[in-house]
Amino acid sequence: MFLGLLPLVAVAGLLATLALRSVPRPAAISRPELHYLPVLGVVAGAGVALASLSSGQLPIVVAGVLAGGALLVVSLRRLTPPGTLLARRGLPATILSRGLLTCSFFAGDAYVNDVRREINGVDAIRRWVEKEMVGDNVTMEPIEVIDHYGETIVRSRYDGTYDKTNLPAELVMTDYFTVRDGKIVSLKVIHTQPSPY
Repeated sequence: MFLGLLPLVAVAGLLATLALRSVPRPAAISRPELHYLPVLGVVAGAGVALASLSSGQLPIVVAGVLAGGALLVVSLRRLTPPGTLLARRGLPATILSRGLLTCSFFAGDAYVNDVRREINGVDAIRRWVEKEMVGDNVTMEPIEVIDHYGETIVRSRYDGTYDKTNLPAELVMTDYFTVRDGKIVSLKVIHTQPSPY
């Protein structure tokens, strides 16, 4: 199934390469840098990994995913700012989060309810992540994960540079994920209170 997409990937890569050749080089760079090989590495790595998944034979799947994944990671490291794949603070983390969301962990019509604010659609969710998660350097330390009738509940300690006015010293939030067809269709982020019962 995925093998049928390979010609489309090759055509898209060729068209992108031809279009990029017409873009003028920046004047500030003293020596020209060629990024064709890393771009081809990303395309080839993704293609090998995806093609191996359609083989249905475990040794080919494992070998293809490992080889394609390794080529993809090495190539991405050359194309992105240092620290991007490690989510280093600032621009690298923003680039990574945008890339992850672009890879559609969220469904196109997903919604997030972040402490009673509804954020609808993957574009709005991406902006929310960039501004309020990455921008506020939010970290989450999972304490508990529960699978409850198809909904995944994750309790985490939150920290970051966000406004902590009227918040407890240790902020524990609960995230309720609903996943359909491998994509997040809804996420509810709630500051829950301990039950008195």
